[in-house]
Formats: sequence, structure tokens, C-alpha cells
Amino acid sequence: MYHSVLKEKSGEYIISPEIFESDMRKIKEKGYETIFISDLINYVYNNRELPTRPIVITFDDKFYNNLQYALSILEKYNMKAVISIVGIYTDKFTQADEANSLYGHLRWKDIKEIMNKGNIEFQNHTYDLHKIAIRRKGIMKKNQ
Repeated sequence: MYHSVLKEKSGEYIISPEIFESDMRKIKEKGYETIFISDLINYVYNNRELPTRPIVITFDDKFYNNLQYALSILEKYNMKAVISIVGIYTDKFTQADEANSLYGHLRWKDIKEIMNKGNIEFQNHTYDLHKIAIRRKGIMKKNQ
């Protein structure tokens, strides 16, 4: 699972395009084949076939830099990935029509463009759950 792929910064949730490409190269060299979550669901519920060595590559929170840096690397290695959308971020950056690789999130038009490429599947992360993430403790009962 990845979050941000950036040249300009590094951190706990940010890796460079070079590291991401190195990861993709190693995955390919080891004989893994990327699949979508929908492929896995079809395997479980509909007895569909999977490759011998399936792997799911995911991007959490769908940052704009996923489009800017990661997509071309995935295309280079003919790999699939799943991007999980936080709906409120998509709505806000669509409304502002702002595309910024340092902190921006994909806009609806970016998502439409990426969907047409065929190597990205979008899944739901949440609509606005991040605002309460600090208070959440998994499935534990929330104290009032």
C-alpha cells in the first residue's frame, strides 16, 4: 500500500518515484502479476481464475501525485493498481480545480481520465471519515 509518490519531499507516507519504480521492477522480476480488487472478489465469489502469483498494489487517499508520478511507472511495467478515494477530498479539489502534487487530491476529471487507461481501478476509502480518525479505535466502542 502506498500513499504519496513525490520527488520534492519524503516522509512516513511519501516515497520517491525512484523507490516506487524499484518496487515495481522487483515485483515484476519476482514473477508477480498485479490484479484489481474486483479480480480478487470474482475469484472468491465467482470462481474466476487468478494468476499464479497475484498481488494487489494500492494507493490510499488518492493523492494527485499518484497520477503525476506513479501512473507512468505502472504503465511502463504493464501493472495494475487500485486507488482508494476519499470523496470529500475529491469534491473539494474538483470545486477549487486545483492540481498540486505536493498536497492535492485527484479531481473527478482526473479520475475519469485515469479510468480510461484501463490499468487503474478505483475503490471507496470513505467519504469523510478522516476527520474523526484520531478518535477512532478500530471496531472498539466509541466512548462518549
